[in-house]
Amino acid sequence: MEEEVRRILRRSVSAPDRLGDLAVQMFGPTNGIDLETPEHEPNEPSDLAR
Repeated sequence: MEEEVRRILRRSVSAPDRLGDLAVQMFGPTNGIDLETPEHEPNEPSDLAR
């Protein structure tokens, strides 16, 4: 029983293999909210970038 508790605790506090997995868990379709992306014009590169 002690080993089972250790496994459960280890699994619950360990980081996900990929950061994207964490984002989906926290903000995915079942947990997050839908936000509308505002429309905007694309930016033109500045002269400093050349």
